[in-house]
Amino acid sequence: MKSEVKELKTRALSYIDKRRDEIIKLCSKLIQIPSENPPGDVTEIASFIKDYIEEHGVKVDSYETDRGRVNLISEIGEKGPPHLILNGHMDVVPAGNRSRWDFPPYCGEIKGDEILGRGSSDMKGGLAGLISAFIAFPDLEIELPGFLTFTAVPDEETGGQYGARWLVEEKGVIGDACLLGEPTDLTKAWLGEKGVFWIIFEARGKPAHGSVPVLGENAIMKIDEIVSLIRKEFEMKEVRAPSDVADDIRVGKDVLSEMAEKMGYPEKAGEVGRLLDRISVNVGVIKGGTKVNIVPEACIVEIDMRLPFGITPDDVEGRVKQLLVEAGLTDIKYEVPVSSNPNYTPSREMIVKILSDNVKREVGITPRPYFSTAGTDARFFRMRGVPSVHYGMGSLVKAHSYNEAAPIEDLIKETRVYVATIIDFMYT
Repeated sequence: MKSEVKELKTRALSYIDKRRDEIIKLCSKLIQIPSENPPGDVTEIASFIKDYIEEHGVKVDSYETDRGRVNLISEIGEKGPPHLILNGHMDVVPAGNRSRWDFPPYCGEIKGDEILGRGSSDMKGGLAGLISAFIAFPDLEIELPGFLTFTAVPDEETGGQYGARWLVEEKGVIGDACLLGEPTDLTKAWLGEKGVFWIIFEARGKPAHGSVPVLGENAIMKIDEIVSLIRKEFEMKEVRAPSDVADDIRVGKDVLSEMAEKMGYPEKAGEVGRLLDRISVNVGVIKGGTKVNIVPEACIVEIDMRLPFGITPDDVEGRVKQLLVEAGLTDIKYEVPVSSNPNYTPSREMIVKILSDNVKREVGITPRPYFSTAGTDARFFRMRGVPSVHYGMGSLVKAHSYNEAAPIEDLIKETRVYVATIIDFMYT
């Protein structure tokens, strides 16, 4: 078996090297097809990817879950274990002010050792690598002893409702592991992300003339009180991480701090790193009052809390209810429009071990565990019990920024890692 796997990997890696120019051309073409979200129409790029894969003899099913939001699913092998899912998103954030770019944002040009354009880091570079690794097997007529599913989704940048969430909840795309291509500099294995808890408070008061505020009931002051209570109770509150991820979190804090330094915030680096095991609180929206000389009758506030590993949205909501009672503010109404649990894949999982081994061989480093403060499509797979890990070319420092670019050699390296990881996973 070991000799067979070694031979397959040699063939597959040689195939990737021979197709180097074609893989770079594919990445360039993906960048050249604008797929900004919002508005979120990925029809053109989805059609291109579908045709591209089908030219290699593999059927691709297309599903439009909302206008312009197209999902692609392509499968190789016989259904049954082991089942590995490859997942990438086709959408990118808007290019913004074009005058602030040093080159056209959708040029897809090669300049020096980089490929240029929106999505080169996040994540058309990763998407090109996943596609290239996927088609290697039909091109080489390799019959894998398992099931390989490639998926491309339309709306990671706006929450994933019509993409990854639909794939798992409605289409039932659930496997033994999922490999995703978000940017990790090829130096990190992205294992998890903090949870989300958005809460909206609404306070009602009694209007009166501003010159005699004692005759009224000030709704803004009620909201001010609840905001103070929320911040005092939750802001930067440390939470003990579960034992199976605690060691990875300790390393992940250092990784996050280093990223903050690279982004130009050395004085904030330590504080950013500490966010991994602490609750963050952002008072994002507040609306209240109609005129300066009227006691405000109504006020709302929207608060975004990000939850570390070891606490859930239910835990937070339970404590919020207690705070309202304790403060005598039970007349304040609230709703939780968005929430998700913190989620992670322990480094002991097979997909992480196999990926790490192949990164060592192909890139020459041991990838460090990384955890994000924001969410990705991986959470939808993890919530269904699918161990999931991101690994890909490009930098989160450059993602979503003007002059987005990524090292072109990393495209070939990531593709080699992908194809080797697929083979090892299937034969383990």
